[in-house]
Amino acid sequence: MNNLLKLLENKLNDQGYQSYLVPLDEKMLQHQIVIDLDSEINLKLTIFIIGDLISLSSDHAELNQISKELSDANVDFLQLFIRFPFGFLKETIPDLARLILMANWSTPIGAFGLNEAQNIIFYRHVFERLGEEPGVNLIVEAVNAMAFYAKLRFESLEIIASGEKTLAGYLRDLDEENLRSEEFPGYDL
Repeated sequence: MNNLLKLLENKLNDQGYQSYLVPLDEKMLQHQIVIDLDSEINLKLTIFIIGDLISLSSDHAELNQISKELSDANVDFLQLFIRFPFGFLKETIPDLARLILMANWSTPIGAFGLNEAQNIIFYRHVFERLGEEPGVNLIVEAVNAMAFYAKLRFESLEIIASGEKTLAGYLRDLDEENLRSEEFPGYDL
């Protein structure tokens, strides 16, 4: 098990998070951390080392080559990943993509995104591990920020993704309440 993940799990639990080390494979050699950010809305953040995931796909030649190149260069990545617990209707993709663009404008850490093929909306941040581990305190600060921004954007993402409102309707509501500049600071349309 990676020492960084164990230290990080301890620090997160000390900070009041419910976090768990979960094995990525049956042999329990590689792990990830799962953090329950908000059980009421089923919001979880997962932290994993990308090289660990790649190494689990040893039967795939292209991934094996990538794994070898990362290892030879002494480079890897630590990813913090939130998958929102809802998908989206195909017809909402243009509005949802624009909302994500607007949210990313004022989000100082990580980025929101969507994967059309897998019908997922996500929020992620990646730390490069270039021979040296990122500091545990820095990672915890990123977790804190991501928890805040994921909860902040949860409702608007869900409303647009479900088709409950169009982006034009959502923005019109913000304008009527004079909240657009507060919701999307610095974003000029």
